Amino acid sequence: MNKIRDLLMNKKNTIIVLFFSFQLFFCSDGIPQFDEHKAFTYLEKQCEFGPRNPGSEGAKNCLEYLEKELSNYADKVVRQSFQHFDKRTNKSYLMTNLIASFKSEESQRIFLAAHWDTRPMADRDP
Repeated sequence: MNKIRDLLMNKKNTIIVLFFSFQLFFCSDGIPQFDEHKAFTYLEKQCEFGPRNPGSEGAKNCLEYLEKELSNYADKVVRQSFQHFDKRTNKSYLMTNLIASFKSEESQRIFLAAHWDTRPMADRDP
């Protein structure tokens, strides 16, 4: 459990926004209440997929999980796939955004975005 907790704490800056947005939209009418235990459960689940770098099994499984989970709450969930060419490695990666729309009938809504995947390599990795 400590190993998972350490892993989550190191990666929480890149994934906590996504799960905070889950909490924001899943609350009933009124002021949203943040459920730290539910958010941490989402973090643990996402990390269970292992590395989620583009093209990996972890990325595929996490994408399917997030799409299914968002579909339970959103009015609509759409995949937006695109190719990203990395000039450093001369490789092309298939990337996918998930776009979940909540309360589509409202004229004023909030846009939140977060990374759910991991990068192919660290910025300062020799």
